[in-house]
Amino acid sequence: MRDRAPRTLLLAEDDNSLRNLAREVLEGDGYRVLAAERGEEALRLAASHEGPIDLLITDLIMPGIGGAELARRLEAVRPGLATLFISGDADGEIARSGVPGPRALFLQKPFSILEFVDAVSRALSAFAPAAA
Repeated sequence: MRDRAPRTLLLAEDDNSLRNLAREVLEGDGYRVLAAERGEEALRLAASHEGPIDLLITDLIMPGIGGAELARRLEAVRPGLATLFISGDADGEIARSGVPGPRALFLQKPFSILEFVDAVSRALSAFAPAAA
């Protein structure tokens, strides 16, 4: 486990099974997880969370506010927020426009739990604040 306060992750995923499994795995690894079913809910969670959010993990395609728009809106109020985009739409948004944002990584669905945990770790390492 970590020797400092747990890092906070904002998870936005409309698939209940995947969201619940991801939350369980991440909390088991020592992260604090704010979980939302939709982009609008994720925005409310972020607005009401007083501390830092270390990483946004979001599906690119969700009903209402999708992942790219969610990341843009959160970046406006939390500059420098890193994002891990997840999606099963390999030929869609990512193929057309690439991963949205300079502080973002992409993980293709389906993925294993080990691939997911590794992607979260890589995103946090790659985009860690200079003074953590």
